[in-house]
Amino acid sequence: MNDIVWIETFMLLIIVFLFLKSVKNNQTKKAEIARLKNKMKKAKTSKNPINIQKNRRKYHRVSVKDLTCKLKIIDFGHQTLRKLNNKSISGQILDLSVGGLGFLCEVDFPVTDPVLVDISFTLKEETYIYSGIVVRKEGHKGSNNLLYGIQFTNMGLNEEAKLNQLVNHLARSKKSIN
Repeated sequence: MNDIVWIETFMLLIIVFLFLKSVKNNQTKKAEIARLKNKMKKAKTSKNPINIQKNRRKYHRVSVKDLTCKLKIIDFGHQTLRKLNNKSISGQILDLSVGGLGFLCEVDFPVTDPVLVDISFTLKEETYIYSGIVVRKEGHKGSNNLLYGIQFTNMGLNEEAKLNQLVNHLARSKKSIN
């Protein structure tokens, strides 16, 4: 009977030890969370903030030179602009990634509603055509052109792999592509 009391006491000590260890770990985690929140708060109010989300992009983006393209508007989304569907616009690609591209052109079109597009370009005698949606519009420094951000949609695995190879090749070569 004495052995059972010792085993129960020993088990109780182990349970207390594990509980106290868990409480300490929890306090450490809470302290770390509080420290990070304080750091973020200081970064927001600082004149020289730390950029916690340095690069929000999912894919590596490479700058390109002299890459012309055609943007075909598939659907403007807004009823009054539907007459512009299937119109094509010429422009220049400034940067490219597996997730999308930056497109520069002289045409100013509204992007308040989702604008579905097909974009095509030819590089090294191969034509690439991708569907996407316009996600951004902004003025371009030093010109009357506008920069549109296109996010690719409905891309299959083979298309994505092919584009990834192209982006990696361009990143390695770092030279004019035409």
